[in-house]
Amino acid sequence: MLKDVDLGGIYLAALVLHLLLAAVLFFACRGALGRIRLLGRVWYLALFEAALFVVVFALLLPFV
Repeated sequence: MLKDVDLGGIYLAALVLHLLLAAVLFFACRGALGRIRLLGRVWYLALFEAALFVVVFALLLPFV
């Protein structure tokens, strides 16, 4: 069960922390894909990035 996290007197839902961690992993994946020049081959970059974020977030939820 996901519980709220107390961060300096401010209660944050655990989902917010999951989203922040997913964002960090997303930017790491995006940087790696950009470095190997895979992002230049994507037809619609915004859709690809949104799908990548959803996949990273979905893969993260069961393990954190």
